[in-house]
Amino acid sequence: ANAIRGDHDPIKILDTLVQGDFPETLYFPDIDYTDDCRSLWDVERHYGRIEQALLADKGNLLHSDGDFREKIIKALRYWVKHDFINPNWWHNDIGVPRNLADISIAIYEYLPQDIYDDILKIISRGSVAGENGSEIRNWTGANKIWGAATTMRHAVLTCDADLLSEAVAMASTELNYNFEGIHRDGSFFQHGA
Repeated sequence: ANAIRGDHDPIKILDTLVQGDFPETLYFPDIDYTDDCRSLWDVERHYGRIEQALLADKGNLLHSDGDFREKIIKALRYWVKHDFINPNWWHNDIGVPRNLADISIAIYEYLPQDIYDDILKIISRGSVAGENGSEIRNWTGANKIWGAATTMRHAVLTCDADLLSEAVAMASTELNYNFEGIHRDGSFFQHGA
């Protein structure tokens, strides 16, 4: 959903990347990295394009083209070096952690240790394993499912079977016909009727 639409050539998606403020970083010059819009946050297009390039590639270039792989890594490094924060908590605790986890899983075997460590810190914001863990456990409805899904991704990246079990158990609580969540008649409530 965060990816740009229309172009399915993974190389073209990354063609506009330019040198970042660190030699090992790349960014997209048409993105407003100072944007602080609480809903349609322009900055999220950065990782959205990385995701779209990886999806369009289907692993072909990632494994065979060092230049393509380097662009992905440098664009990802740009994000983690800046650790963009939005005034809307949803981006910081759900959107960014979930999407960076997806990218990290896709490129795991090529992920440099420094990026891996920084990404785990960002992902932990949306995982019960992070400092917001007790708050995330108390989320309801879709937020709780998103928190559980990010926790599952976190567990996969850290090979933590206990964390994975906790995430699955957390997701299952939303399937128990609570006031928040799915009801027997198939309706779904979040934050009330």
